[in-house]
Order: sequence, then structure tokens, then C-alpha cells
Amino acid sequence: MSLQKYLAVFFTANDRFPSRRDLLQAFLVSAFPVAIWSWVIFFYDLPSFLLSLRIGQIINIFFYIQAIVLIESALLFILVTLLAVLLPRVLFRKHYLAQTSLLILALTAWAVGVHLNGEQVALGNLSGDAARQYIWTAVWVVVFLALSILVRFWPRFNALIQTFIERLSFVSGIYLFFPVVSLPYLVIRYIVLLIL
Repeated sequence: MSLQKYLAVFFTANDRFPSRRDLLQAFLVSAFPVAIWSWVIFFYDLPSFLLSLRIGQIINIFFYIQAIVLIESALLFILVTLLAVLLPRVLFRKHYLAQTSLLILALTAWAVGVHLNGEQVALGNLSGDAARQYIWTAVWVVVFLALSILVRFWPRFNALIQTFIERLSFVSGIYLFFPVVSLPYLVIRYIVLLIL
């Protein structure tokens, strides 16, 4: 089969992509941990901002962070959705929403661990031991695989994950208000700066 025919079959297959509802919920799940971590980091740095910056500058920093939240959430969502589309249906697509949510939450937990480790190394509290990164990654892989197997073979766990996703989607929609508002704010700010 030629590449052109394969691509035509690939993109015309309706069951290749999850439903719109599942895609929306997967995006909301991907936005939640990124948004929460951005708030944690912002409030962690806020005391130093208050000592050296004006309120307008702090608001600008907040909106920049929120715009990055939207971009990171979209990239994370695209990554896990591409996995669902490209991998065989039986591996990922069959339980798309549950497995995608677990992958997103596991990836963000891994990234937070790497970030915190880097912060502690920079502060001098930990040595820059490379083995710690490998151990953390191995733990992440084992936890994700174990949870993924539970989702596939234990219907009650799958139902529990689905309920968790429903509730998390609502809360994530509230947190997404700030990233969505930040984009017009930044566009208007840049237009004003260009005019002045």
C-alpha cells in the first residue's frame, strides 16, 4: 500500500479519533495539573515579586504564565491524543479517556518531581545526582503501566477514573478562565506597545 493510500485510509477512518466529548474532557484533564502547578509557582514567587515589582508588572507576569499554561496544556493534549491515534486501538484507544487521563497525570507528576529536584539542586540542598532522575523515571513508568493495566482489566477502577475525570473536568473549566482571558489581554497589550 502506498503512503498516499495509507494516509487516505488513516484520515478517513471515523473510529481513529475519540469522540468530541472525550477529546474535550482529555483537554480539560491536561489543563488541570498544568494550571495548578502554575498557581503554586506563582504564589511561591509572589513575595519576591511584591518586594521588587509594581502591581502592573506582577499582573503582566501572571498573564504570561497563564498564556503558557494554555500552550503547555494544548501540547500535552496533542501528545497523548497522537499516541491514541497512532497506536493500535486495543492498546490505547479502547479506554482512551481513562488511559489518557492517567498518562497526563503521571506525566505531570513526573515533570513536577523533575522540577522540584532541579530546584533543590540549584539551592544546594541536593547534589546533582543523575541516578535520581533515572529512578524517578523508572518509578513513573511502573506506576503508569500498573494503573493502565488496572483500567483495562478492572471495570470498577475504570468507572472510578471516569467519575474522577467528570469532576476534574468541571474544576479545570474554572481554572481555564484565566488562561483564556490572558490571551486577549496580551494581544491588546502588545498592540498598545506597538502603537506607543
